[in-house]
Amino acid sequence: MSKEANAVRHLRIRGWLVLLGMLLILGSLGLMSSVLSDWERVSGARQLDKLIVNANAAESKAKGLELQEAEQFSKKWPLGIAYSAAGQEKAAAGSVSVLCDVFGVSGDYSQFTSFPMRSGSTISQKAVDEHSRVAVLSERTADKLFRSRSVVGKQIKLFDTNFTITGVYADRESLLKQLSDDGIADIWIPVTAMLDVRPESRIQHMQLAVHSEGAVRAETDAVNGLRALGMNPANFRIDNEVLRYRQLAQLPKLLLFGCGTAAIYMLVRLIIRLWGEQITSFRRRRLIEEFSNIVKHKRYTLLFCIIATLAAAACTALIWQQIRFRFYIAPEWLPEELIQVSFYVDKLRSVWEQQAVQAGYVPSPQERLSDVVDLLSWRLLLIGACGIPILWTGLKWWAIRRVPVSIQLQSLFLMIPVIALVVFATVKLTGLNMRLDLTEYAVVGVFMISCVLFIHKFKGVNSLDIQDKS
Repeated sequence: MSKEANAVRHLRIRGWLVLLGMLLILGSLGLMSSVLSDWERVSGARQLDKLIVNANAAESKAKGLELQEAEQFSKKWPLGIAYSAAGQEKAAAGSVSVLCDVFGVSGDYSQFTSFPMRSGSTISQKAVDEHSRVAVLSERTADKLFRSRSVVGKQIKLFDTNFTITGVYADRESLLKQLSDDGIADIWIPVTAMLDVRPESRIQHMQLAVHSEGAVRAETDAVNGLRALGMNPANFRIDNEVLRYRQLAQLPKLLLFGCGTAAIYMLVRLIIRLWGEQITSFRRRRLIEEFSNIVKHKRYTLLFCIIATLAAAACTALIWQQIRFRFYIAPEWLPEELIQVSFYVDKLRSVWEQQAVQAGYVPSPQERLSDVVDLLSWRLLLIGACGIPILWTGLKWWAIRRVPVSIQLQSLFLMIPVIALVVFATVKLTGLNMRLDLTEYAVVGVFMISCVLFIHKFKGVNSLDIQDKS
């Protein structure tokens, strides 16, 4: 292989490294935002302003609530509430039977879980009050039972009882559904009807609407409400969706904050270096020239420095305005003293003990959904963080090979739309909602430009348009 061909091959490899780094950063930002947006969307009209109360099946005494207890709790809760009882049962239509996840739900359940109806209507409060034998099926279940989706008005048999189909809802084939079932069962029936035909069932899941600003206090209210029913709160798990979303929504902001602060640091260093060079040159020429002559000869250079400084200052201010955010830490993780090692040791021990106690715990569908979002968000943050050193390595190799800065910048700007298309295609393939934030692309773009200029300035390549000498 010739020397020129080898050089071209190495440049292509470095270009792929730069593209990979940009893809990891922008892709992780886009996917994190899309995952969080889809999480909000599938959570119904209440979105994530809610608590999830789930009976701990690992505890022998935690079978759940009676219907009267759930209704009593509902009357005392100031905002909306939805509750459900879950079970598995064979649904039969003629000679065809299918094992299904069946949820008995209250009338407000659709306010806490979003699902698009294809035909008919969902479970109403009237159907719950009248103990109606009605059912709402998913499209997939309708296909299995009837080989058709036009099934409103037909009957199926559940728990040896005939139920009339009043609606069919669409199956959502998204990444979140594949990993968690996103809180949607195969068949929904009124919770009162389920407890009639299956008396041993108990209400195991409750979703309590809360105000986002009073989420912490609402947990205490939920515990007190369970105690008022004569229940042991230790037999229930309360998951605060408001606080969990607040924590996870910080992750894309945290990655963007890292890119933005790095860009600001490099811009400040570049401006300091620029003025340092001019001051050094001015001092040398001052020994042999008059001050007025120096200013006259360097007036365009000084004007460039002033414009560059003002531009960097404006860019820094805009970046800071876009990346700054108030970092949230859960109150239970804040010690009374700043440095208190024993506090964190005790917290970690309590987490381990809690995990041991909850061995065998069966989470509710909404909890599974939250856990999947949590897992995906943290992994995407790690992937995005790995993209930064990869991008830096590729740009550094470009500088070592003396690729002109103008060519580097052109390559970067050509890569951005390609990456945007790849991210868009990935989001669509995973069934998520595309959430394109131009602020993210702007901040990452400034970060990449700053990296190019910084590497060339501080790695011994001072000219912005040095030609390849090889």
